[in-house]
Amino acid sequence: MSIVTLADSVNPPHFTMSIFLTLVVCLIASLTMFVVLVRRWILHRFRYELEQWAGQQRFEIARRPAHDALPPPFTGPEGTGLSARWIFKSKDRTIAQLILTPSADDIRIYNVCIASNAITIAPVALKPTKVARTILDRFRLAPAASTSSDRFQIMGNDLSANLRISQSVIAGIAPPDVAFLFTEGHMVLDFSSRPFDPIEFDRMLVLADQIGKVQW
Repeated sequence: MSIVTLADSVNPPHFTMSIFLTLVVCLIASLTMFVVLVRRWILHRFRYELEQWAGQQRFEIARRPAHDALPPPFTGPEGTGLSARWIFKSKDRTIAQLILTPSADDIRIYNVCIASNAITIAPVALKPTKVARTILDRFRLAPAASTSSDRFQIMGNDLSANLRISQSVIAGIAPPDVAFLFTEGHMVLDFSSRPFDPIEFDRMLVLADQIGKVQW
């Protein structure tokens, strides 16, 4: 049998409806995957970067939690009116973006890093002199003008706590755009003047470790 005769004897495949439907399903699946990847890398790239950072650093993510899930020290009256857009939690560190909406045209966003510590002290804070509004304002601490510096305003209602922080080296090593709050069991870093992104997260965690090692 010649090659030509053999080729003529082979019937070509018929285009059936099942083949057509299979091709349509494959096309739809490909387009769906393409749209998902585009949205993930372009429209939701910020969220993807945050989730990727949290996975690498072993932080748990809680988005838009209820008020009673706010991290300490904002579980008391200081957290009234606050809600959380993002909360990243590890064993002894928390990074959160908190939102306060006093009115429809006044939305305040606070970026905070919270670290656990063993300091026993009345609430005391270092407020940057060039920052008008910080999360520290929620604690109703009075300014201590006599113990303040050009870079930071010491805030506290306890004289001994004010003196302790003024005599420490914290104000000298702290960046002038980050506010610090020390309460019993917690240290809060307010970096609201900086972006809420993984680069600043790493910087705040390193800074919290440095401040936590200061003896005062």
